Amino acid sequence: MPRDKPRTTSLHPRESFVCIFLFLVELAAVWSMVALIYLTFTVYLPTTGEQEEGLQTDPVMCQTTKFEISNECSWWSCMEWCLSSTQPPDECIHIYTSVRNYGSQVVLEGCQNSYVKHCPFMDMDDPLSDAIQSCKEDFGCNNLQGFYKCEDPYQPNVDDYQKQRGGACKNITHMYTCTVELYGEKEFNCVQRKANCLDLEGMFECEAGVCRRMIDYHCERRCHDITCHKSVIIQSGDNIFLGDCESVYNNDTQQIIWENDEKNALLANCLSVELDPNDPENMTYIAEDCVNGTLLPRNFLPKTVNYTKLQGISHYFKFKFISTNFL
Repeated sequence: MPRDKPRTTSLHPRESFVCIFLFLVELAAVWSMVALIYLTFTVYLPTTGEQEEGLQTDPVMCQTTKFEISNECSWWSCMEWCLSSTQPPDECIHIYTSVRNYGSQVVLEGCQNSYVKHCPFMDMDDPLSDAIQSCKEDFGCNNLQGFYKCEDPYQPNVDDYQKQRGGACKNITHMYTCTVELYGEKEFNCVQRKANCLDLEGMFECEAGVCRRMIDYHCERRCHDITCHKSVIIQSGDNIFLGDCESVYNNDTQQIIWENDEKNALLANCLSVELDPNDPENMTYIAEDCVNGTLLPRNFLPKTVNYTKLQGISHYFKFKFISTNFL
């Protein structure tokens, strides 16, 4: 009678399933603990801190005022998760904003001879702008022509004592025109010798790669011939709406804010000014988020101004309208 063959495996099939199940349970437990710790530092603690500060139920408008790469990283938004090698990190980004209530939505009716003046713009705070010339590179500043703002180059994750100083020159000629009363005595010839311009820092006027530091100067936005003989002038960022409108009313309250009397002009700041798509005659505009309403005598305004002077006029004279929501 033949003998039974011995078992070739040491575990019963059911025991294998138990081992796999225990392994999956332990794996899920480990990942759950990691997720719990991670969410505590990235979600729970920042959310708790924000709730303790108090939340507003009404929406507001936020505008970035400052972008800063800092070594002081105590903000919760700068924290990395708890298994990071540094807590808080050595370097982080701080963004500062101004907060205000949302402005009025207004309707401009009966607008004739209307157009939008587009002013040249470049982001002066962009560290990676195409307008930046690096004087630390060979032939980088040999052809500098116009007005330049030179400062430290963008160097993320570099300690302060190791950072290179100066040499990153941004061409602001496209956006600004400057008048200079006093120059520095020294000339910086970037063509003759690269080392002359490695650490340029400050405001410079350059011609064919030869730069002079501007000591006493005044710069204004390069946006001229803004006609002020219009009844409505609205600044929207770097664009300016100009038109002869008959009336302006608050679209939320339907209250008349201003009517054309041929004597006064309406100045305001709005987020945007667009044609009303429901007006087939293209004489009605809708302006969003309008603030800082100003009413000026039309004979007070000059015939033409540039962008800088128009801003000065708007900030200097601020008369409130009938509608208290238009602020």
